[in-house]
Amino acid sequence: GSASDTGEADGSYTDGTTNYDLDNGTSSVEANFATGFVDVTMEGFDVVERDTGTAADVGFNGVNITGMSTSGIQFTGGTITTRSDGTLVQIIGTQTQETAIGRFFGLDNSNNPDEVGGIGYLAGSDGSVSTIFLAD
Repeated sequence: GSASDTGEADGSYTDGTTNYDLDNGTSSVEANFATGFVDVTMEGFDVVERDTGTAADVGFNGVNITGMSTSGIQFTGGTITTRSDGTLVQIIGTQTQETAIGRFFGLDNSNNPDEVGGIGYLAGSDGSVSTIFLAD
C-alpha cells in the first residue's frame, strides 16, 4: 500500500552570518509501504531575515527529503536537498551532517496513516537548514 498526504512546512536557515526563517511552506509526503520508503517535498517557503523581518532571496525556497526508510510507524535517513522552484541548488557547501526522522500518527477509515510529521537537518561548510513538516 501507499499513502499521500499534504500539509505545511516551516524551517530555518543560516549562512553562518545571518539567520533566516522559512515560513508558510507546503509539504507533500509520499509513503510506499511496499518498498519501505518515504519522500517529502517542502516548497514555497517565504524566506525572511530573522532580525529584520525583511523578505530575503537566499537562493532556495524548498527542501526535499528522499528515500527515508520505514520501520514500523517511524521513518529515518534519506537524502536532503535544497531546491529553487523545484530545481536542485547547492546552498550549504560541503556537507557535514544530514539527519531526518518522521512518524506516522493515527489511522484513517482505510487503515492508512492519518497524519505524518517529521524534521530534517542539513549542515555544511557554508550553512545549515532545519525543517519541520506536518501533513494529513
